[in-house]
Amino acid sequence: MPKRDPDIDAPDRFRDDLQGRDIRATPADRELAITTAYELKEVNRSLADTFTDDELKEIPVLREGTPLEQGATYVDLADERREAFKINAGHRAEAGHYYVPKNRTPYPIWNRLVERE
Repeated sequence: MPKRDPDIDAPDRFRDDLQGRDIRATPADRELAITTAYELKEVNRSLADTFTDDELKEIPVLREGTPLEQGATYVDLADERREAFKINAGHRAEAGHYYVPKNRTPYPIWNRLVERE
């Protein structure tokens, strides 16, 4: 008997899950799970010397538990080096981390966050 391929044999409603995509998180869910660097006291204090209050309000930070988009680029403000990184499927924002999505951050601010002039 031939070996079954779960990606082919799975019902349509499960196929996306098997391929590593989180079909439960909708864009509206992600929108609700965003705050700003201005609102987070610890982040606000660490960036206050570099960014104005108005700029901090333009820095989106994902809340704990928010699904991260596969292939998207982020920077973790809790990381001293603040290096940009791409994410693989199945990850969520973890406690103690402040993930900023590049695709929701104005370019001049993003470049300063990752220390590129």
